[in-house]
Amino acid sequence: MAFFSLQTPVVDNGAHLKNGATSAGFIKFFENSGNGSNSVTLIGPASTGDVTLTLPASTDTLVGKATTDTLTNKTLTTPTINGAALTGSLSGTPTFTGDTITFSSTNASDPLLVIKNTTNDANGARLQFVKDKGAAGVDGDDIGVIEFVGDDSAQAQTTFAKILAEVSEADDSDEAGKLSLFVAESDGTTTQLTAGLILEGEHATDGQVDVTIAAGSASTTTVNGNLTVTSDLTVNGDSTTFTSANANDPLVIIKNTTNDTDGARLRFVKDKGAAGAANDVCGLIEFYGDDANQDNILFSEIKSQVAVHTNGQEGGKLTLSVASHDGESQPGLIITDGSAEDEVDVTIGNGTDSVTTISGDITITGCITQGGDAAGDMYYRNASGVLARFAIGSSNKVLKSNGSEPVWASGVLANGNNSFNGDQTFSDDSNIIYSPKTITIADGDSTGSANLSFFHSAVIFIDMNDTTTSDEFVRVVKDKLGGTSYTAGQTVNIFFDTAGASLKLDFTADGLCSGSGDARYLIFSTTGQSASLVYVNSKWCVLNTGAAVE
Repeated sequence: MAFFSLQTPVVDNGAHLKNGATSAGFIKFFENSGNGSNSVTLIGPASTGDVTLTLPASTDTLVGKATTDTLTNKTLTTPTINGAALTGSLSGTPTFTGDTITFSSTNASDPLLVIKNTTNDANGARLQFVKDKGAAGVDGDDIGVIEFVGDDSAQAQTTFAKILAEVSEADDSDEAGKLSLFVAESDGTTTQLTAGLILEGEHATDGQVDVTIAAGSASTTTVNGNLTVTSDLTVNGDSTTFTSANANDPLVIIKNTTNDTDGARLRFVKDKGAAGAANDVCGLIEFYGDDANQDNILFSEIKSQVAVHTNGQEGGKLTLSVASHDGESQPGLIITDGSAEDEVDVTIGNGTDSVTTISGDITITGCITQGGDAAGDMYYRNASGVLARFAIGSSNKVLKSNGSEPVWASGVLANGNNSFNGDQTFSDDSNIIYSPKTITIADGDSTGSANLSFFHSAVIFIDMNDTTTSDEFVRVVKDKLGGTSYTAGQTVNIFFDTAGASLKLDFTADGLCSGSGDARYLIFSTTGQSASLVYVNSKWCVLNTGAAVE
């Protein structure tokens, strides 16, 4: 077939380029002859039907599929892009097939990936990670990972954080997920990613999500603001610290809001995993503060212990202690198990010089026991206002006062049928009460005489405690005792208070004067009788009396 050349031909109403038996029809475009002899061939493809190629309505450039070109203002409908570098916007539902898609920018804070939803509803845009393994899922399958990679000081690309979503429970209709937030941590030589926050759905329990915060027993979790826990809280650690810089804070409130008569509880539990023993500490509350040197000192404590650990006989011990003078902790109140059921013993104070103050009344239903007590000991308020022990006196001593405190003195106050052996002296304006049936005064000498002496101004109250009318005698037989004479003007008042009995006082030794004559006896026979005597001219003179004088 011969070729011929047409210079700028014009073809009206279309042109047909016929194919050969073994080749398709084509048009060949040559470049400028001054540039070279290259050409572009436009050839019809092998096709099962007619196709139409429509050229753009404006000046443009056709792009070949095997060339590197830039598309400007083009719309790609459902494109499939492999290994492409894109600049601009994508719309529709593009699919990227490949192992890695990289967004790169040299600008600060770029590249920026925006997933934008412009629909007027309450829903938002989504970023979805899908794991479709083509087989049954199992526990632990990773669903999606977001990694945060940056340079370390050696400019080595290092993963510093990661978000991992995985399958926690894969059972059909009982699925549960797990989301973990990892950060890089190091022991100084090796860096690894460790989960600091784990959220894990609980399968078989509706509405439950378990959360694990932080990693490592020395880790720190900081909550800025309030923390509300609506269920049980378990803290596994050696120390839990509440800190505040405010006055009177921190404040720990344990609050019960149930409408009943019970209240909130604070419980200390000692579970040693073995048999308990006496003095095991069940719980301890310690109170620390600064001293003048700003040293933190234990100033007081409350301690609970096991007093008796025998099964079925358990007893407790509670001790309140304070720092005592040199900072050493000493107990001030000990409450402990007693020796019988429902008995509780209490020890107050510490040390013999300790002071226990009770404001108001004290009611004692039992006994008071002091370490040095003996049978018969008594207590009195001394000059310092302290309840002091007054030891029992020796035999034949009577209790008297020296003006400031009680003292023991020689003498015996008898009650019943008693014998006074030896001299008995009642002095210092003493009130003396006699209440025996018979008073016998005898010193045991050959004459049988004895001394009943009155010193200073004396008052004698006599109660014979008798219902008989027989006479009872008391002899006033001497006027001296131990070299002491009666004093002129000394008075004695005698009261007789025994119904149905009589008493005869014998003044033989000194004499008794009544009116203008002398007498020997002063006789009381009726209850309520009395007599007033004064010592004048070596005799006891009756000033007035309801008793008989003989």
